[in-house]
Amino acid sequence: MRGNPGKVLLLCGLLILWAILLFIRFRPAEPPRRAVPQASAPAKTRVPAPKLAEVPRLKIEFLERVRHPFESKFHNIFASIEEPPPLPTLPLKPETFVPPPPPDPFLEEAKRLRLLGYAHADGQVTAFLAYGAEIFVVPEAGVAAGRFRIKEVLEDAIVVSSPDGAKEFRVELSPGAGSVPPVGGQK
Repeated sequence: MRGNPGKVLLLCGLLILWAILLFIRFRPAEPPRRAVPQASAPAKTRVPAPKLAEVPRLKIEFLERVRHPFESKFHNIFASIEEPPPLPTLPLKPETFVPPPPPDPFLEEAKRLRLLGYAHADGQVTAFLAYGAEIFVVPEAGVAAGRFRIKEVLEDAIVVSSPDGAKEFRVELSPGAGSVPPVGGQK
């Protein structure tokens, strides 16, 4: 074998070390010595010879060990150690809470109504209204869109009522609709 004699010596040393470790590892184990009670006359006890290949014993001591049950309460390991402050209580008791009434459909529709202006003609006042994309020209005490009765025309607003007169709503003059005409036809 060609090579460095140092490498050959290192290889031989490692093989010898490996053989020693294998011998120690697979050497037959000595059984543990037990204390024998001493009697008046020493009796010879025969110790069985160790077997070369012993079958491993199942250690059931671990199965008979008492285990504590798991806690039923879960813990958040990322939670702060301090307890959070209590939640604020409601000022009203649930049984005394009264929900607000639903919005009136007539008033909700009347909010979409816009006053564009009004005119005086033949002693009668006529209002120009817009409801969505529709435009209505309605005299005082007339009905627009079949739902809104013009009750009164004022200088800067009109008063709209339901057809039966039960509900009223004031519609202001829309911004940018023009200036308010003078009262009494003055210029």
